[in-house]
Amino acid sequence: GGKATPLAADVSSLESLASAIDSFAEASEGLDTVIAAAGVARGGLIQRMSEAAWDHVIGVNLKGTFLLARQTLPLLQRRGGGSFVAVGSDAGVLGS
Repeated sequence: GGKATPLAADVSSLESLASAIDSFAEASEGLDTVIAAAGVARGGLIQRMSEAAWDHVIGVNLKGTFLLARQTLPLLQRRGGGSFVAVGSDAGVLGS
């Protein structure tokens, strides 16, 4: 019975994320729930992983969640509360 609005943005880019969130905020009554579910993985040996590949993983998986929280928590607070859900994977507890 609820309504969800997906937003397309590069979560590792503050500019991209802020633009999507600002557009949504202007067109809606505010936020009730935010779900941080973006994630990427790079397989293979660490010795062969490029620094650029590592930066991409960290940018999406960690920085992306941080930036999303930083941009959306004030909107949730203005409404008096809501939910921020950060989805993780088993990679956080089980190495590969």
